[in-house]
Amino acid sequence: MNSFSTAFLALFMLSGGTLASGPAAFAMGGNQPPSQDDMYDFAIFHALSSPSHLVWSMAFGDWHGASMEILDGMVQQGMQNLKDAGEADLSQQLQNEWKTVYSTALTDANTVGVLDLGDHPPLSQWLANFIDVLNQKTRGIAGKMQLIADLTTLNYAIPIVFHPAGNWTGPYGDKAWIEYRLHFIPFANVLTYWGALEGCKYAAEQAGWQILEKVCDTVSNKLEFYMGRYLAPRISDYVFTDANPDTVIDDSGPTRPTQRTMTSFPSSSEILESIKQDNGGHL
Repeated sequence: MNSFSTAFLALFMLSGGTLASGPAAFAMGGNQPPSQDDMYDFAIFHALSSPSHLVWSMAFGDWHGASMEILDGMVQQGMQNLKDAGEADLSQQLQNEWKTVYSTALTDANTVGVLDLGDHPPLSQWLANFIDVLNQKTRGIAGKMQLIADLTTLNYAIPIVFHPAGNWTGPYGDKAWIEYRLHFIPFANVLTYWGALEGCKYAAEQAGWQILEKVCDTVSNKLEFYMGRYLAPRISDYVFTDANPDTVIDDSGPTRPTQRTMTSFPSSSEILESIKQDNGGHL
């Protein structure tokens, strides 16, 4: 099990779950092939474990370590993508470099004024170069572009997200909370998707359900939607105002995050119903 799986298994256990409990316990063993409902029930149950814990962790400011574990796991996936593209030697070289970079990445954040993602120095120039290498070497390989985009998001969002009271806030005055949202929401979306995906895929592997890969991706995308649409704006405001107590949040304008109050992810049944609606009423 790689460091990515270990990190999310730890988060899962912290949130009170076990790999053989809950509504999907039937998946552990048995000879009957799973139905579509069985597969989605299992996937949702295990995919929810990490993002649900992250909601609380982010709200209480205890998410730096988890964020860096996710980033490390994504880089490891990028290394594997390079190997798959026939670049094993390059992958090993970059792996050795990353061991040093990863140990110092948290202290490399440059919190200068920004206008949007990518308009300021990244968390790590090494990571920016690595993303360029991935783009050059794996371009056109199905399913690889999301990793590149999400690594870019984390590299440029973390310097702001980790420093809600940093010196970058100066030019924005009383509107700095809006700028913080512009970085926090995509940051939270990436954590949610990759956390849910890894939690689901690891549980599916342990259960022997290799056919779940596409289902895990569908469920993870749905959880990312809920995070970005309903949860992340509110968590962002909570984190920012906690660090900047004089901030007044005005949600009466176009920055209003949602008409619906949501403080946690929906139930498994609601998520399943939403996925069915996305697919014309069926799975």
